[in-house]
Order: sequence, then structure tokens, then C-alpha cells
Amino acid sequence: MRTIFLLFISVCFFQCSDKAIKEEPIELVEKNSKVLIKKEKRDEIERDTFMDDFLNALLFENRDVLDSYIDFPIIVRGSLDSDVEKKVFEKEFYSIFLNFLLEEENVCEGGVMSNKSRFSSKSCIRKKRSGSKYFIVDKFLFQKSNGKWTLNTIYSEFYNDPENFK
Repeated sequence: MRTIFLLFISVCFFQCSDKAIKEEPIELVEKNSKVLIKKEKRDEIERDTFMDDFLNALLFENRDVLDSYIDFPIIVRGSLDSDVEKKVFEKEFYSIFLNFLLEEENVCEGGVMSNKSRFSSKSCIRKKRSGSKYFIVDKFLFQKSNGKWTLNTIYSEFYNDPENFK
């Protein structure tokens, strides 16, 4: 009886060990992998890629790409709570504000540098991660709606300076 039992167990063992290679979906491989990419890291990579594309479109004034990243009107305001807050529509953004934004100067690495230079060299760009629904990079506040990042607010002193309205 013992021999029959051992024979039965060994047959079952060899029958169950399937040596065929199975193809698994990438999601299952990622889930079972020892090197998991955390959701936060994937979100950060997505935001960084988006930001690089946005800055390049801004630098080259690529209106088609910018239009896909901006949901007009956007808010332009100074950095202080008491500063003027203005809704900027598409026509004003492209005809007046965009050029000012690129030429506006900021302190960078102990000197002064235009935004255009800072954005093209990626120097002194302050990243402030805020969450899965919004994030702030340098002067820009982006919000995610319908699974897509869009520009919501730009922090600039443009509308606080009366000289800009002459």
C-alpha cells in the first residue's frame, strides 16, 4: 500500500510541473517583480515629462502644443496674497503676456537671468511637488482634470506694475 501511495504522489508531482513558458501581461510582471515602480515615482516621471514638453512649447512659442496644455482663461497673479489677480484669455496671453513672461528676469545662481534662458537651460527651476491633482513648478500651477495636466495659474508681477498698462 505504501508503494502505491508513493507511486501515486510521484505521478501527481510530475504531472503538475508544467515546463511550458507562459507569457504574462506586463501589469502582472510589474506586480510580481521585485523592482516595483511606485505610483508616486510614475506620477513624478509623468509630471517631469509634461513639464519638459510644456517648457519647450513655451520657448518655441508653439501655439498648437501650448493650446493643448492651457485651458483659457488662466489666472495671472503676483506672489503675495494682496497682489492683483487677473484672468488672461488666449488673445492677451499670446499678444502681450507671453513675450513679457519669457523676458522677465529672475535671480538665478547668484546672478540675474531671463526666464527664457532659465527655461532653456533648465537652470534654477524650482520644483514643488504638491499632489496627484495639482503641482507647482517655478511660476506655474498645473491642475489635472479629466486625466490631463493643464496650466491654471502663472505667478508673475506683470499686472502689479502700472508701467505695463501705458
